[in-house]
Amino acid sequence: MEEHFWNCIKRGDEQVFNSLYEQYADMLYGYGMKIIADEELVGNAIQSLFVYLYEKRKTISEPNSVSAYLCVSLKRLILLEVKKGGIVEMCL
Repeated sequence: MEEHFWNCIKRGDEQVFNSLYEQYADMLYGYGMKIIADEELVGNAIQSLFVYLYEKRKTISEPNSVSAYLCVSLKRLILLEVKKGGIVEMCL
């Protein structure tokens, strides 16, 4: 199922991409807020993640687990943003 889903995203199927966002956005928000209690930073990181996925959709390989891939990617983006901004109030 995920393989077909990911192949549709790679082909640029906007409806499937929107479904990906709708399916995972709330879970990612909750996960991001556990990392850092900053609604704006988490929201921006989620948006950046999906923009990146859309822009790189043709070259990224299919993950073993979409949810794990999204969580790891979001955490990386949040940590990079925290490092850039010098924010130290992490919830880890």
